[in-house]
Amino acid sequence: MKKFKTKAMDPVTQTFKDVERWIYAVCHRYRKNIPFDEALSIAMVSFIRAYDTFDATRSTFLGHVLTCIVGDFCNHRRKERKEAKKKERALERQMREGDKSKRRLQIDQFMLEASSDASRLMAMIVRPKTERERRLMEAVKVYKNVDAGKLLLRLNSVLNWEEDRLFKAYVEIREFVNEG
Repeated sequence: MKKFKTKAMDPVTQTFKDVERWIYAVCHRYRKNIPFDEALSIAMVSFIRAYDTFDATRSTFLGHVLTCIVGDFCNHRRKERKEAKKKERALERQMREGDKSKRRLQIDQFMLEASSDASRLMAMIVRPKTERERRLMEAVKVYKNVDAGKLLLRLNSVLNWEEDRLFKAYVEIREFVNEG
């Protein structure tokens, strides 16, 4: 009678053959959360890690393998959710910045079309150049409920314009703000 030569399997392969059915069952169980192929690749990596870290005094090998696989599935899902939230926040930030840049374009367009007084007043409000203008605008931001009359008086302390000239520029800016 002929004896067939069989290749001796290394211990990892033999151990994998012993628990392969269980690995496939766990991957099949988690297929709703993770695609099967992806789950299988995660499970294979988890098996290798479990083989390296197994301690017979703590648990059975099968229990250790399944615990490692399920833990890696959970970590994978957690990582996916974290990345999805990160993408969502980045998209929201892009939309907000897009709205801000759109508003900046509208302001720039207004400054081109408006009278020179309204453009200068708007530039002072939006982009203060001197230290005095900067302090004035910071004071206005602190007191957001300042009425138009007090605001105009403060602006006039910097500009030294006639009241009529200042009021016309203010009305022009207010109409622009109410439109947008």
